[in-house]
Amino acid sequence: MSHFAAKVISLYFNSFKRDKWEAYVQEIEALGVTVDNFTAVLQNVDGRVGEILKYSDQNRRQLAKDWYLVDSNNRYVQYWSLAQCVVIVATSAVQVYFVRKLFEVKKVTPTLKPRA
Repeated sequence: MSHFAAKVISLYFNSFKRDKWEAYVQEIEALGVTVDNFTAVLQNVDGRVGEILKYSDQNRRQLAKDWYLVDSNNRYVQYWSLAQCVVIVATSAVQVYFVRKLFEVKKVTPTLKPRA
């Protein structure tokens, strides 16, 4: 890929509100569920969701990289194909010109006869 091509940057932010989390913990304690066990399960789930988001982000970046690579290769091939077509047309025109010139017959008049 070109060093001068446009670059895409993706950022991922994850946040939560502390007061809502504390209210949620108090509600769970009121229900009699052990918070330690519950928070351990939630941390485990949060860690796995984080891993999934990481892999998803990596796949998205790899897909974007592959797309830009395919796009640049496509443009490269198209430009060279167009250049080769122009060269073929130009050489054909030159060949036609020289073949016509080869079979060109000059008109001979009595004053322009070749001398022996």
